[in-house]
Amino acid sequence: MKGMPVDPFASSWISLLMAWLCAAPIILAALQGTWQLFYHRVAGFPKWFVVWLTVCAVFLGPLPYVLLQLLLAESFPFQSFSTFIASFALGFYLPLVFGVLCLAGPILSFAAPIFIAVGSIESPRVSRTRLAIGAMLAPVASLLSYMLFLWLLPFATISTHWLAAEDVIRATNGPPASSYHFVLKHIVHLPIRSELVGATHSDRDMLRNHVASFYLGDRAYAHFVHLAYPALYDSLSRH
Repeated sequence: MKGMPVDPFASSWISLLMAWLCAAPIILAALQGTWQLFYHRVAGFPKWFVVWLTVCAVFLGPLPYVLLQLLLAESFPFQSFSTFIASFALGFYLPLVFGVLCLAGPILSFAAPIFIAVGSIESPRVSRTRLAIGAMLAPVASLLSYMLFLWLLPFATISTHWLAAEDVIRATNGPPASSYHFVLKHIVHLPIRSELVGATHSDRDMLRNHVASFYLGDRAYAHFVHLAYPALYDSLSRH
């Protein structure tokens, strides 16, 4: 419509289509995992224990953020020809970098309570007392794992600071934006830089500003602010 501001980070329809096609297996896997959680028994553990660990990991731990990262990662290659080429370089080291991040986060949400419940790895034995202690430990383990995850996140995202602002921010369109708007915003906290707080008025702003705050280098971040919030950029430039 005439007079409407142009979004400098809009994605083409073909980019959105490809992103949704590649996001479908991730979303279906999440739904299947939820189904199996409630309708299938995990060998050696009562169902209530597994459900409780998962609830703690989802609502108190970094598991939802990892899902958001996966959606961002699958959306990125389809934003432009340059992102498609860059994805090959990222494929050499990003799985290792963010694999370590996931090891320090979601896996620890489950590892500590399960270890308490099992007792010894060499001679595992699940008992009601151990299950109760593991269940009480689960919320604490999830919170600690999320704190560790957020502490390590800035170090992990240094690996993406060479990317262009337009390429990275456009990856938030489509599946990441919809997933955050409808579901993830209710269970995941997205920190942003302090100067962007007053400029954040929508779910789209929150997601983009978080990605810009962590995943962009200083030059790309300044370019993002210049394009997304010209008045804020001018204000910051004067100081």
